[in-house]
Amino acid sequence: MTRIGIRAIGVLAPGLEGWACARDVLAGRRAFEPGEVRPPPSPLLPPAERRRLNANSAWALAVASEALDAAGDVDRGRLACVFATADGDGEVLAQSLDVLASRPLALSPTLFHNSVFNAPSGYVSIAHGLTGPSTTICAGHRTLAMALAECIDQVEAEARAVLCVLVDTAYPGRLAALRAPVPSFACALLVEPAAAMATHGTLALAYDATGSTPATAGVPPAVAAFFGDDTVSAALGLLAVVARGEPASAPLDARGSSAMRYTP
Repeated sequence: MTRIGIRAIGVLAPGLEGWACARDVLAGRRAFEPGEVRPPPSPLLPPAERRRLNANSAWALAVASEALDAAGDVDRGRLACVFATADGDGEVLAQSLDVLASRPLALSPTLFHNSVFNAPSGYVSIAHGLTGPSTTICAGHRTLAMALAECIDQVEAEARAVLCVLVDTAYPGRLAALRAPVPSFACALLVEPAAAMATHGTLALAYDATGSTPATAGVPPAVAAFFGDDTVSAALGLLAVVARGEPASAPLDARGSSAMRYTP
């Protein structure tokens, strides 16, 4: 059973602005007070990329930057990346459908560029000078489990650090039939071989025999009710375990059988 170390964490969501805030809320040391939150502007992107930045990419860049800043001297030339989203960027999808339904049809290069699921990986790589391999995953409610399994495989196979970035932004109301409205949520985990720094403990993929435990089990009730667990906000259960700093298992998918075993 491969064990990976958590070197750094980034979080951005309503009421969970930054890992320090999220850690205190998820550990029950601070009240959960959700409000409007926007990713901070990044001076790391060239002006042209800043103008084209879409919502998912902005959220991804915010949490990736927090994790990379906290990681210190990680080798960014060798760092691998795994980007994951359950549903992609709903606003870009809505705009694309509007264009396709209009006449004359005129799809802008920027909209087309941002319509691909690996757009966030491009923006983050440009901003931070990341030249290692990058993988993008979209697997619906199983996205968290698939992303972490991919990270474990890469850490084990290549003995390298991996930046895992999870992001889902709220879908616009006119697409409610495709995705029920949920709050935006993003987090980043910089993981590496367990023998390395492991500032925030270690993780190992485990089997959940019941396959029915909510991914947000152990999360403060108000937080769990606000976010749910159908998007990458399913990571809240894992983040809560890390925040408490106690050995525990965190389910990754209430409709599957995977979990992460955390050791401080």
